[in-house]
Amino acid sequence: MSDLLTQDIDRTSERLSRLRVDDSGSLSPSETTYRDVVFDANHHLGTLVDAVGHLVTILQGNTLYAQAVCSIAVHGWRQGPTDEEYHGYLAALDTNLAHLLGLVHGLTSLLLDVAQTGFYQPLPKTLTQALSMDCLRCMVMDHILVPAYSTTENALLSPSAYGYPSASLERIALDIRGGDWLQLLFDNPSRVRWVGLHASDDCRPRESSWSRAMYRIAATATRVETLVLSGGQNIDIETLGYIMKHGFQCGALSAMRAFSVDTLLGPPAVHHLFFGFAQSQVTHLRLVVNHFNQWAPGFSSAYIDLLASLLPHLEEVILDQIGMTEVSQLPGNLHDWALAFRQIPNLRRIGLASLFVLDVHGPCQACPESDSGSDSDSNDSESEHEEDVLLDEKILPPESPMSPIPPPLSCLDHNLCVLAAWTETFLDEHLQCPTLAEFWLLGVRAPATSRFAVSGGGVGYRQHLSTGDVKFMVYQTTRDGWWWERLRPVEAD
Repeated sequence: MSDLLTQDIDRTSERLSRLRVDDSGSLSPSETTYRDVVFDANHHLGTLVDAVGHLVTILQGNTLYAQAVCSIAVHGWRQGPTDEEYHGYLAALDTNLAHLLGLVHGLTSLLLDVAQTGFYQPLPKTLTQALSMDCLRCMVMDHILVPAYSTTENALLSPSAYGYPSASLERIALDIRGGDWLQLLFDNPSRVRWVGLHASDDCRPRESSWSRAMYRIAATATRVETLVLSGGQNIDIETLGYIMKHGFQCGALSAMRAFSVDTLLGPPAVHHLFFGFAQSQVTHLRLVVNHFNQWAPGFSSAYIDLLASLLPHLEEVILDQIGMTEVSQLPGNLHDWALAFRQIPNLRRIGLASLFVLDVHGPCQACPESDSGSDSDSNDSESEHEEDVLLDEKILPPESPMSPIPPPLSCLDHNLCVLAAWTETFLDEHLQCPTLAEFWLLGVRAPATSRFAVSGGGVGYRQHLSTGDVKFMVYQTTRDGWWWERLRPVEAD
């Protein structure tokens, strides 16, 4: 075991041992008791096996330490040993993790994320133990391979033998492979409020495990408020649209308020998916419309017109991307986009991927054109307006009281100024929507040294209505994250 890993485990032991004596004289965990156990992805598989085994030994020595643990996260490993040893180490990790979970009876959150290994990994004992835990409220499984339970060697791991999952589960995010096993996770979804499912295999057959799981959710998960679906072209949109319509019609999905899907949809597919949402109460919608620099077929502002007609209660629209490496501005002109957004009567929040405007983390950039159809004269006037906005005290940070001249802007700070100027121009000259409260540009990583408000949610602006030449002004705002994020999603607000 490496010295660094040994030090990490020693620190874990030290934190776990911080106990206090209560009024009765018995030991009980204090406020500083170690509650969260995290195995990061910097370990080799062999050292990860040793680290989990070491923690098992610590917790076996004192049940109070084990009772204090509330969450466990395993983020995979950097690389494995030789091929001859790999399967043996993987089996040992599975055994050690299952043993660890058997000791922490108060565990409420479990994350097994091995995506960085590049393969779906079999951890059947760990998964079986996790699903039988009475207190578990949050479970995230990424790149987990579930064995075929119909085979003789795995018969003892059959879900039917354990009666799981526990009714305590409230949040569940799954990217797993495993034949007919997936839908068994939703045999008792009575308390599930947040569901994230990734279609790792082709889900087009209506009898696929993924489709059966969705049928079960739509029929019985009466408390689900947020549904996040991913998997690109593996998702059968026609089947999914039918399932969602059935769920809304029967009332099982009456609590749903937020929906996210990341497959590229053309206008006909958008209609197939959302035609049943007219009977829903969904207010928050996220669509991934660009995959790896490729726009959804026929994507334009007409998407927003269609969504406005299909989702009557819509308040938040997020247009996002996955895997983009270069800037690609929204197809069409901003006037058409603004007109489409105004068709949503209750619109409170808009979110766009920042790469739909400019590359904030790239070199210093000029402000993008506000209208792709404008002529050179209007471009000149827009540039002058943008320069005025950049110098506006609302956007530039205040000067330090210790120095009358602020330090020069970095490329990131300059681009954030440009982004703010673009936003104010869009809101004031094009959108002009009094109901809008916030406008967000997503995918901007929070810098350590920037003087601007960049948060876990990206770059955000609050709209303020005022009198005078500029009616729609912007002020920066922050948030910790978003409702569709699987690790620590915030409530849809």
